[in-house]
Amino acid sequence: MQPDFSKLFLRTTVAPLHFRVRSGPCYVHDVEFLSSYLHDARLSPAAIKKRGKRVPITFERDCWELGYTKHARSVELHIARSRLSITPVATIRSEVSDPRVLKREIWIERIYVGPAHWERSDVGELVITAPHSGWRLCICIEDHYGDIRLDDLERPYLYSARKSCPSAALAPESRSKGT
Repeated sequence: MQPDFSKLFLRTTVAPLHFRVRSGPCYVHDVEFLSSYLHDARLSPAAIKKRGKRVPITFERDCWELGYTKHARSVELHIARSRLSITPVATIRSEVSDPRVLKREIWIERIYVGPAHWERSDVGELVITAPHSGWRLCICIEDHYGDIRLDDLERPYLYSARKSCPSAALAPESRSKGT
């Protein structure tokens, strides 16, 4: 019987997420979870810089794992500023359909294991893509798995709470499970 992955993914407590992709047999599955955590995350591609053997990428992400909050006429997700950190990185390569893409915010659609991971045993590849924006980032990792971590830099909050009162982002919320 297959496990219920939604039970593994969904969380009931509003708290910062700290997720680390495991190596070995769980690697590809964990990258799928990572992709779900970062689906629709917003970033500035111009801000992505390799720092030594590390690539830190800061996002504003929708916290899909917390479900959604129902309002009278809408539903709302929590959001949080987060950082994805990948090491040891050999190279990064950005592919764009139009150079102007690098000057605007883009929305991540998917993260996946690239061809180098499957074709070579000594390196790995992680691909972050936003095809509707015409952007893709290929990250060549110096070993087969590398160390890939996603950390929220703040407690998730409802955007409407931030707009109405900055301290409201610290209050607990009533939530429903969303899909």
